Amino acid sequence: MAKWGEGDPRWIVEERRDAQNVNNWHWTERDATDWSKKELKRLLQGIKVEGIEGKCETTDLSKIEGEASVNNRKAKLISFYEWHAVIEWKGTVAGDDDDLPIRGTIEIPNFSEEYDADELEIVVKLTKSSDENCGGDKLKQLMRTKGATLIRKAIDFYIQNLRTEFSKGMLLPRHTSVEESPSGDVPPSKETNASSFKNGSSSPSQPATSRPPVKTKTKKLFLSEEFKTSADELYETFVDKQRIEAFTNGPADVLAERGGKFSLYGGNIRGTFSELVPNKKLSLNWRLKEWPDGHYSKVVLDFEQTSDSTVLKMSQSGVPDFDLDRTERGWKEKYWRAIKMTFGFGASLF
Repeated sequence: MAKWGEGDPRWIVEERRDAQNVNNWHWTERDATDWSKKELKRLLQGIKVEGIEGKCETTDLSKIEGEASVNNRKAKLISFYEWHAVIEWKGTVAGDDDDLPIRGTIEIPNFSEEYDADELEIVVKLTKSSDENCGGDKLKQLMRTKGATLIRKAIDFYIQNLRTEFSKGMLLPRHTSVEESPSGDVPPSKETNASSFKNGSSSPSQPATSRPPVKTKTKKLFLSEEFKTSADELYETFVDKQRIEAFTNGPADVLAERGGKFSLYGGNIRGTFSELVPNKKLSLNWRLKEWPDGHYSKVVLDFEQTSDSTVLKMSQSGVPDFDLDRTERGWKEKYWRAIKMTFGFGASLF
């Protein structure tokens, strides 16, 4: 085994007992699901809200479904989480002598890394018995405003803890005698001029070497969806900037030409157009922000016109196997459902 400062530094084993994760190169993953459930319960229970309307408090995290994990690739931490949470709350109206509290729920239906905490949808409801209380609406509004703000802060705290407290030990310190370039390329040997290497050049006697690409296990995804619209209307929905911004409910960058780039949902989905056949076919190089650097999947969208609708057949190859389920859900929620809800393509044409 090579000593520090000798040989190819890619294969120097870090100073750890199991002698694994050579130079922080390998992909490692840690399941954060159980930890997250406990942490979210700790943070979301007992939140107190007070205003002129009265007082409220979250009492129980009655539902928490989903999963979370943290990955380390090339000394870079990537967190994945997707949750559906329901929180119980109770409150009393100011000046109300009734001993029976007003009760309700707070639902967070799509809590994932695709959104910042302040972008999350928070749905506040009253229980049926509290609906009849004239003060219930006041407390409901209090929880929609001040309560939602505190809940978002708690969730933001969870996200930060997931990336710091839970992830401790996943990034191993490198030996100080080994120098690494800012770009993450292989460090130069002692004979190499380090400053020239960092500037993109190397010593004539010691050419810079590049790291071998990381192999990502991938799978294929096939989906089919019917839209109650014509093929040309549906095709335009995938290439027209204004229509894309409408169903994504946010700004998008779109250059619908061969080699043109697209970016939507705040840059969480991005790629390039590789083939455009108007009203018939679209081919895309497509990726999610959290995927390994430089990894793109190949997406082909085929538009098949029928008598009263269009069947969209989607094939996607090169999806990282660890993210197959989330990618499928994303197509169904962020594309199919969003397009139908925005343009009414789920209703009959006639």
